[in-house]
Amino acid sequence: MDVLDRIVSLVLQDPFLTATEMAHRLGYAEEKSVYYWIDKAHYSGLVAFKRAVLNGQFRPSTRANERTALYGAVPIVKGFTREGAPIVTQQRFPGIVPRDVQYAWQYPGQPGQNDALILFGDWLLLNMIETGPVRDVAARSSAGWCIAFDHNGRPVIRVLLAQTTCDKAPCLLIPQIYVPDTESVPRYVIRHLVRDLP
Repeated sequence: MDVLDRIVSLVLQDPFLTATEMAHRLGYAEEKSVYYWIDKAHYSGLVAFKRAVLNGQFRPSTRANERTALYGAVPIVKGFTREGAPIVTQQRFPGIVPRDVQYAWQYPGQPGQNDALILFGDWLLLNMIETGPVRDVAARSSAGWCIAFDHNGRPVIRVLLAQTTCDKAPCLLIPQIYVPDTESVPRYVIRHLVRDLP
């Protein structure tokens, strides 16, 4: 993973990180190293880069890792119950997926509309978030994109922030408008996205 991908990962884990905090986590002595990589990607500053990442305009590079992958062993989910339990089909996802993936779900959004990075028809490879006390959910699951369930039991795309970012956990962010979502409950971490290219 190159430096820019690592910066993207840090932004997705905690969109409120400063350049100084990012530099420290990346092993750099000064924040100007972070700005160097952001400038190299042709962004005018850290805020513009964060917006591009959270809005899906900047996408990290992807690399396959087949040594720890499975082929055709992941069940396809056709939907979820109101409580967020998967409704599993007899079909299996027809591709190679990492071992940390439990389910594949084809995003049923509206054609022509998207939820930041997620487009209608994308395959989302999911891992269920462990259940338990609310304060433990974010700590035991990795921060990043997730499927949460709103107060009506509908699945919604959210960004799950690191527990240290928020006063209470779990802390969700609506990616399109950068506003916290205090109503929804995270159930699945999106480990990977598979898109059929035209």
